[in-house]
Amino acid sequence: MDVLLFTIALLLLLSAGLGISLLLLPKRLTSAAELFALSFLFGSTLVSMLSFLLGFLISGDRLRWSVALLCVAIGWIGIRQRGLQFPPDHWNGSRWLFALAAAQVAVVAWLNSVRVLGWDGLFNFELKARLAFLNGGVLPLELLSDPSRTWTLQSYPLLLPLTESWLYTWLGRADQYLVKLLFPLFFAAALCLFHAVNQVFGLRHWQKLVPLVLVFTVPSLLLGDGSASSGYADFPLAVFYLASVIYLSEFWRNGDGSTLRLAGAIAACGCWLKQEGALLWFCVIVLAALKPNPETTTLRQAKKRQDLQDWTGLSL
Repeated sequence: MDVLLFTIALLLLLSAGLGISLLLLPKRLTSAAELFALSFLFGSTLVSMLSFLLGFLISGDRLRWSVALLCVAIGWIGIRQRGLQFPPDHWNGSRWLFALAAAQVAVVAWLNSVRVLGWDGLFNFELKARLAFLNGGVLPLELLSDPSRTWTLQSYPLLLPLTESWLYTWLGRADQYLVKLLFPLFFAAALCLFHAVNQVFGLRHWQKLVPLVLVFTVPSLLLGDGSASSGYADFPLAVFYLASVIYLSEFWRNGDGSTLRLAGAIAACGCWLKQEGALLWFCVIVLAALKPNPETTTLRQAKKRQDLQDWTGLSL
């Protein structure tokens, strides 16, 4: 029963993220792996934000069902507006990549099951999640201003605590063991984003294998403080930043404004995860601003040719 309730909470989260993803994605075919990654990132952001904002008005079951209905509605709107279309050769040549990624996610899930949460994961995020759950899904505001609770890092954004609290409200109890499954999903989202890299840059078959192998050769991504198994916000923030950089790179390649909009939205979500997300968002803005406008560049080159022609009297 616990697994079923956890799955329902996760599917509702993905439904909200799916709707947002379909509304923001550029007009091109999108793989299921890429869509899952975006749905999970946007879904966790939206569920936590809705829980925070609606928590000023309602709590308990009313809050839970209100957020659930909004998640379903947003997902339906996205599908109605955009529809679901996948590349015709979606699974051809990708099954072995999927098998390798699934094996890596299984290892991270096992590491999560045998490890305890790190300091931040336990006393910053999970503690707030439990308090929110015991308070009807709403984080007590006095927690954020109590000077005796400064050790809980009160200024941290609330994406992780309220997402964990969302899972707790569906489980009906605070279950630290089950909620740790949230972090292998961030790892799975990162691997799915590498699939998006393959599509954006048109990599060859052997090149598609390189990112998956390299990720698993970095021990700090799997173990230790800030890793995918620690419960810290560092790894999830890295996943948000990875997604924004991928779509920023796609914008640099094709100049599609919808891709830039998607990159900016993902980077903005990182601000709701950790304070450093604001700095990463600023970096994305700066890099987007540095991209030369093709029309402006063409006009500048034409003007230079005209000036040179006027000065030399020669036809170029």
